[in-house]
Amino acid sequence: MSKIFFFGLLLISGINKGDALIDFYHFCGGDLLADTIGGPNAITYPDLDDAFDMCDESPSCIGINGTDETGFVLLSNFINIKLNGGSYTYYLADRSNRLSLSNAPSDLDIKVLFAIYPRYNCPSQWSSIGTICVGKQQITQEICNLYPAYLHATFNLVTNQCEARTKEQILASWT
Repeated sequence: MSKIFFFGLLLISGINKGDALIDFYHFCGGDLLADTIGGPNAITYPDLDDAFDMCDESPSCIGINGTDETGFVLLSNFINIKLNGGSYTYYLADRSNRLSLSNAPSDLDIKVLFAIYPRYNCPSQWSSIGTICVGKQQITQEICNLYPAYLHATFNLVTNQCEARTKEQILASWT
């Protein structure tokens, strides 16, 4: 017996700040694999619009999780999307500034790339070493395997670290 479910994105809010345009997409049928900003002490916003504003103000914020009943928390350290037919509580912040890349796998992959690499040439919790990104100790082999294929994330058993391409390398390959 096979499962069939709908996965999609729905643009629900756009925030203009200076030259940047931050759009938020409501995920229908997918979870964002990410950390809550603040961990167990995260600030919970009762109103989605307040969470949108706060996420826009925080460069490390990649999205929001929550409902009107539970409140909304900000997310960071994005890894990937996990398809899940019953999940409708995630909102992805699109920091790509509506960039269009002719060789990108999809428009969604562009949004995901800028969530994984929200500020720098390497993801959050990674360091740039020469021409590669190297995950810090908390990026285990299991986590390394969750990143999208276009990062070419591989776990180096000699150094016991995850290694991946830089944002610059991925963007160059998609141009």
